[in-house]
Amino acid sequence: MKRMFLRVSIVSLFSVVVGACAQPIEIPPKKSLQLSIKSMVGVACQNSSQCQTIGFGIAPCGGFSNYLVYSKTDTDVQQLKSNVERFNQMQKIINKKNGVVGTCQHIPAPKTYCSANQCIVGSSNTVL
Repeated sequence: MKRMFLRVSIVSLFSVVVGACAQPIEIPPKKSLQLSIKSMVGVACQNSSQCQTIGFGIAPCGGFSNYLVYSKTDTDVQQLKSNVERFNQMQKIINKKNGVVGTCQHIPAPKTYCSANQCIVGSSNTVL
């Protein structure tokens, strides 16, 4: 009986250790940086020339996994670029450490324009 309990305990302990090692590695400040970046993005605009995109997140095969739309006049652009660069570097490290794979599909930057004083994705002749 003791021998059986010991085997079960060892198997359970091994499962916990292996399970813990199999968990993805994440750099703790990544989530807070992501939230900070999203909160600093402003989208108020007067015309479409004020609307821009920035690559946000790194896809496993390279390139960006997403884009943020922002207004040059409603966002601290230098701070946004700095924080996004830091976030993208973290994402690249996480992808490498976790052996993340993907479809290797290139995601082009979306076109943006100003509508109702807000930067949005689309084209000015798209019916929304």
